[in-house]
Amino acid sequence: MIAERLPQLAIMSKQDKWAVYWELDEELKNDEYDVSETPEGKAAIMELLEARMEHYRKHPETAISSEELRERMTTWKAKAAQRHE
Repeated sequence: MIAERLPQLAIMSKQDKWAVYWELDEELKNDEYDVSETPEGKAAIMELLEARMEHYRKHPETAISSEELRERMTTWKAKAAQRHE
């Protein structure tokens, strides 16, 4: 399971996990093929998660509320839907 390989996920708040999920989802949708299953893709995802976690540790005040996360997710989903039309 990926959570076992990324122990820093266990200490992240639920809203931070959702933010990482949606950012990764958007980033991966911009690729022409699914790189998440390649060694390079997995390394890139790990690097992004580690960078996000390090930023969160240094700047916990940058965390967002669950309400703001919901708003962002709605916006991201709407943009994604427009790209696929």
